[in-house]
Amino acid sequence: MKSSNQSTVLPTDLHKNNTWNLLIGYGLFVLGLISGIFLIPALIWLYYYRKPTDAFQQSHIRYLLSTCKWGAAWLLISAILTQLVVGYFLVFFVWFWCIYRLIKGIVYCINNKVFKGANHV
Repeated sequence: MKSSNQSTVLPTDLHKNNTWNLLIGYGLFVLGLISGIFLIPALIWLYYYRKPTDAFQQSHIRYLLSTCKWGAAWLLISAILTQLVVGYFLVFFVWFWCIYRLIKGIVYCINNKVFKGANHV
């Protein structure tokens, strides 16, 4: 039985620094890698929250946008190279690279870590 001075611990760390907005952005990108349809709402979501108030949110938004830009560029190159068969292998490499970066970003977000560096690649 709880005493009256003990309180329930709420996940306030997830509400701090707009972490929920970032996790929704990460989730939309993960869904976008699976279906493709969710990439547009993910980009809209990130550009809506692009003007953050703190370094934590700003670093994660830059990280997600960098992942999207580099992933799109490499997918375009791999689409051109599919005529040489090597493009099919490159498509899978880029897809796994994006998954790795999204998982890394989610873990950093949950642990309240800020990405260091300018371009995060």
